[in-house]
Amino acid sequence: MDSSKSVKRILNLPKIYTFTGNGNWSVTSNWENGEVPFTDIPPGSEIRINSLVPGGKCVLDVPFEIPNTTNTIKLIVYSGNELVVPDLIVR
Repeated sequence: MDSSKSVKRILNLPKIYTFTGNGNWSVTSNWENGEVPFTDIPPGSEIRINSLVPGGKCVLDVPFEIPNTTNTIKLIVYSGNELVVPDLIVR
């Protein structure tokens, strides 16, 4: 193998994104490991709203669209949590 060439693999594996804070979706500190789910969510991934703050709310303050894929994205809102979606548009 020629060591001057590097092989780059791009894996689009499912991920789990967990909201653990209280407040806006777009704030990285509200997400486990600072990983905010934006537009390029891999198929088969999960978004979990599981605030560690009693009565915690996740406010969707940025446009967000779940991609239309054969492997759906799961959205789970745990008991005692709230997902606030202003200007909800369903297509």
